[in-house]
Amino acid sequence: MIGLAELQAQFQGGILTPNDDTTLALINDGTWEPAATLFGVYRYAYAARLVEVLQANFDKTWSLLGDDGFDDAARAYIAEFPSTARNARWYGSEFGEFLTSYCAEIPAVADLAALDWAIASAFDAPDQDSVAVEAMAVFHPQEWPSLRFQLHPAVRFVPVSTEAARIYEALSSNDAPGDLEPSTDHTVLVWRDDHTVRFRALEADEANLLAGVVEGLNFASLCERAAEAVGADQAGMRGAGLLRLWLDSGMIAAVKID
Repeated sequence: MIGLAELQAQFQGGILTPNDDTTLALINDGTWEPAATLFGVYRYAYAARLVEVLQANFDKTWSLLGDDGFDDAARAYIAEFPSTARNARWYGSEFGEFLTSYCAEIPAVADLAALDWAIASAFDAPDQDSVAVEAMAVFHPQEWPSLRFQLHPAVRFVPVSTEAARIYEALSSNDAPGDLEPSTDHTVLVWRDDHTVRFRALEADEANLLAGVVEGLNFASLCERAAEAVGADQAGMRGAGLLRLWLDSGMIAAVKID
């Protein structure tokens, strides 16, 4: 007699492999419907539920592709990437990368999916206090070159080749997405300000400085990096201005001295 664990494994395998009907041998026909129809309900429900999960996690991508287009893409993804997450909220982490090839002719789709995922994950990121501008007053001017900054855990960086941020904003306002063609490669910054997730396209020098923050560079090194873009005379002002912006935005979680 087949054991429960083996039965469960075969049942799961039959759901995850729609063309494999070996599981049907374990199922009795019903009074009104054959086993294939009865088991088909489970197969349909599994995929349909995951499509709903993807719609929730990638709602702007859904808006861009439309119901039929998104359903086709979602079911293709589900077939290739069965759910392994205990929490359905985290299903779809590879969807943006999957769409890179699935929708290769429209790269804006994959970019938008990556932005969708970053925004959702930023909202669910751990809570942590951020450093206010006023808190910087405790540091002596001579200490500033040695300051290092830790970004808030909700900060995300999304590399894109299209105007994904503009497209997202348009779809959020129920407007036409506009131009979907590739643009200059750039980075979209995503962060959470209190309970509101925000995003904006970064200029190249700010993206470079934020990368330096992630690398652990101190303020002096960040200013040296800024000098490469704006010149030595403007580097300090540019670095201080961006730091003020990051602090005001709630992006800095901690400040330390070497």
